[in-house]
Amino acid sequence: LTCVVSPDILIRHDRDDRAYRALAEPFTAVARIGRAGAGVLVAPQWVATAAHVGMGFRRELGVSVGSRRFDVADVIAHPDWKETGGPAAADLALIRLSAPVTGVEPVGIYDGN
Repeated sequence: LTCVVSPDILIRHDRDDRAYRALAEPFTAVARIGRAGAGVLVAPQWVATAAHVGMGFRRELGVSVGSRRFDVADVIAHPDWKETGGPAAADLALIRLSAPVTGVEPVGIYDGN
């Protein structure tokens, strides 16, 4: 079995790329951060991600939601996050986009068990 590693998924040579795209279709609020990071749209102008992603990407690459690219206005890391380590629970960041995303429903707070 031959596989190609992508920044987001494992792609198998014996599967059609349409199958991977079909899996992603319901998740329109997923954001691509820079070249290899990912996050999720949680409000029209805010993306939640890991602090090591939010603080480590080249901001000039922007954030993409759907087919639109957005400039980054600000990145706010959890106050307990440290680049050299720290509690795993603090590896959180919010990215404020330069403009609100329209046409994509942000992910709500999970209210299940």
